[in-house]
Amino acid sequence: MRSSTALYQLRNYPEMFLKNNLVRITGTKDTGVMDYQFGTYTMGMGAPGIDSPNEIFAFHRQGVFIEDPQTIKVHHIRMIDWDEDLALDRLEPYQMRSGADIMITGQLSDCCFCIGGRNANMPAVAHVRPRKKHGLNGKATHNEIINRGKFRFLGDVTKSLGRSTLKPHHHIYTDYAYVIGVRVKNQWQIFAQHVKTPKGPIQAITRLL
Repeated sequence: MRSSTALYQLRNYPEMFLKNNLVRITGTKDTGVMDYQFGTYTMGMGAPGIDSPNEIFAFHRQGVFIEDPQTIKVHHIRMIDWDEDLALDRLEPYQMRSGADIMITGQLSDCCFCIGGRNANMPAVAHVRPRKKHGLNGKATHNEIINRGKFRFLGDVTKSLGRSTLKPHHHIYTDYAYVIGVRVKNQWQIFAQHVKTPKGPIQAITRLL
């Protein structure tokens, strides 16, 4: 399908679109509202769907390997790297205010994606790599976030995606995952697209928010 059609479906029917179309995301080091290219991914096309594979699309800052690119504004959430100094009870929050109706972040391979905040229309989010500096692998990092994770000034991490499922609303992925948020009628919906490899196939879809 045309990139404009895919973007319309993603914005208006995100869960249905993500069940049938793999969306690859290439992250960047910055957080904030920025221009990204979205369109059909042209390198190494595979079989993305769970039951009825459709197509592979991608978000990339420079539009690498993207056909029929559409320039759109997104909230991009940077990955907090393993060697950065931070306390898991004072996570750097990002709140999705105005400026874009789609949120993206880089691929998760052993990371945690965290959600919280006091405003359901403007959730706080963060993408955290394993805290190797503190001797924590992916599962141990996620367990620590589940048990004591807090956003600076904005309260507990109430939902997350990572390598553990200690409590309700904290979800697990096995291999890789892409996390995408879409604001539909002023309400954010955030989904995880579970994949076997970075190029698919899609294994499952989890709604995180």
